[in-house]
Amino acid sequence: MKKFVFIAACAAFPIFAGAQAIQNKVVVKHGKTVVTQQDIRHSAAVYGPKQAQEQLFSDEKKLRNFIAQTFAYWKLGDEAKALKLTPEEEFLVKDNQLRTLAKIMLEREINAPPQPDLEKLALETFKANPERFQEPERVQAQHVLVSTKNRSDEEAKARAAEVLAKARSGVAMDVLAAEYSDDPSAERNKGDLGTFPRGRMVKPFEDAAFALRKEGDLAGPVKTDFGYHVIRLVSHRAASTIPFDSVKEKLIEEERAKFRRERLTAAYQRVGKLQGIESDQAAIMELYSGRPGPAVPAQSVQGKKDDPAKR
Repeated sequence: MKKFVFIAACAAFPIFAGAQAIQNKVVVKHGKTVVTQQDIRHSAAVYGPKQAQEQLFSDEKKLRNFIAQTFAYWKLGDEAKALKLTPEEEFLVKDNQLRTLAKIMLEREINAPPQPDLEKLALETFKANPERFQEPERVQAQHVLVSTKNRSDEEAKARAAEVLAKARSGVAMDVLAAEYSDDPSAERNKGDLGTFPRGRMVKPFEDAAFALRKEGDLAGPVKTDFGYHVIRLVSHRAASTIPFDSVKEKLIEEERAKFRRERLTAAYQRVGKLQGIESDQAAIMELYSGRPGPAVPAQSVQGKKDDPAKR
């Protein structure tokens, strides 16, 4: 059955906002397959972050598609219950069920007390790693390039000196760039190179640009391998430390991820150290590639990529 048929079926049921609660009406059903409002809320919460959920419930088309897809999966699942499953299919059902339960168990262990003060840890990380939160010195500059490719060094230098004199007399750099610049990007950016830190430009150009301090200051002619440059400072920003509030949320997420990894590792280690675990080394070796057992059909391992530790 095509998707639009499911969508049309969903159109007969009311659309609701994710923030609305209280009622739990049926949104679509067929036979024993029933999908309620709460089912859709739970499904959206499981398969998407909060922002994605808000977008889903505020977009009618997306919401109807989501309901239709949920109904289709559930209906197909209910139909599959009447099938006589092959051993491989029975394994796939068992494996998916246990992996889902494992995820639930892991989430409970991750969320069990005590929970860390993530903002406090984020602040500690911020204070302990000042070099990580340094905003480098930056300048924004305009320039006119007079190339030495098709003219002599003396001609290029004299032309650049002419540009500098006009700039000092008040002629705008974008006007001069349009008339004089041999930089291929000048037609697009009118000589404005944007904001950049040290290490982005050739050394003579960089040294001259970073030596300027006041907006409108000029330097030149500055010689590089490209020719002679006339440089005008648009802005100069000294190195500074990024405020904690600007990186707090990012650091909190880093600490949350670190805590999750630690709890996951502890959970796996706990299971690995359970008393009474038995293993048959001979049986394991029979699975070793040099001594394979019965071949397992490729279709039986579908879905095996999912790992309880991966979210």
